[in-house]
Amino acid sequence: MNSKTFAFFLLALLLASCVGIASAASITKADLNEGIAPISATYATAVEALDSYLTNVVTTKPKGWIPLKSYEIINVDESIPQQTKITVVLTYEEFGEMPAVDYIVKKENGEYKVVERTISFTADGKVIYGGAHVVK
Repeated sequence: MNSKTFAFFLLALLLASCVGIASAASITKADLNEGIAPISATYATAVEALDSYLTNVVTTKPKGWIPLKSYEIINVDESIPQQTKITVVLTYEEFGEMPAVDYIVKKENGEYKVVERTISFTADGKVIYGGAHVVK
């Protein structure tokens, strides 16, 4: 394991251990979305909504986030009505490709909305999901 990968895993472990602390603090949706351009369009599909969201993250490089270089949608599960689970492989500028993660896109009042949550990776490649809120 190279030093950058090791450093990332240490950071991920630190972030994972701080999830309880962060949730106890008063974090608002505005804090979580700082630096991301608002997503206000109506999308025809859940995949379209997530694609727009992730493209926005790649291009705006939100303050306080690890810069995302690219992503690849590898699976779409629409088995639960009104809620689509989309599996994505994320590639970060500094750390490369990471294990696949699941995004949830909900359909509310005829509109698809991405459920945003904190994602951390452990040293052994497990994914840890933190608090969630719907991106409006």
